[in-house]
Amino acid sequence: MTSRISDIKYLSIKKILNLLELNILYFLKKVGINISNAPLPYSLTIEPTNICNLHCPECPSGAGILTRPKGYMDIGLFKKIINENMKNLISLILHFQGEPLLNDKIAEFISYANKNRIYTMFSTNAQLLEQNIDKIIGSGLDKIIISLDGLSPKTYNEYRQGADINKVFDALEILKKYPGKKPIIELQFLVFKHNEHEISLLKELKRKYKVDRIAIKSAQITVNKNLIPNNPKYSRYSKNDEQFVIKSKQKNSCY
Repeated sequence: MTSRISDIKYLSIKKILNLLELNILYFLKKVGINISNAPLPYSLTIEPTNICNLHCPECPSGAGILTRPKGYMDIGLFKKIINENMKNLISLILHFQGEPLLNDKIAEFISYANKNRIYTMFSTNAQLLEQNIDKIIGSGLDKIIISLDGLSPKTYNEYRQGADINKVFDALEILKKYPGKKPIIELQFLVFKHNEHEISLLKELKRKYKVDRIAIKSAQITVNKNLIPNNPKYSRYSKNDEQFVIKSKQKNSCY
């Protein structure tokens, strides 16, 4: 599943049976048995916006090479999607190519999903988080992923172009002290050549801000090969005759 969901309020007999059926049909399909009438999905990714306030060089939106029309999802369309899927839907991811907090209806999205017993999460660059913390937490968000790809202004801005690292730290400080229930906080660290030496410092950061989880991730790199880390452990690519090739073929399958 997309997230570990421990809160039983998101589950029902119908959702559990639907999830079981999806898994059975998936494995039947893998062995060549086609079933035409598949059940509805247990998880959805909805993009509140494909606009971003940063200029990260390997991101289609940030680099300005996204070919889709740009815009913001309407609250009416969002509710329509939830209404059509809520009987089977367990989890909802509210990010893709853009920055979710740029959509001023994001808290309403989360609140509506929460009221319909759907686990919610989104990823943010945290540049707009501090001024939106009250309404985001009040909406009932279950998990927030905060991108922090560098622990100093120099290493951070090498990739997160147009961002202020202090805004990330300020938001983390507020989240740490926030009274009552707060979402699960995950710090996501994309590893590049310029920041791989900082990985050892992440445990200290986790303690300082009482972060629930640190996710160290390899980066997808299509333009600037100089970003590829030296340590092969943190790279998706291997060098073959002066060419960088992806280490493992991605599985062409989806639940």
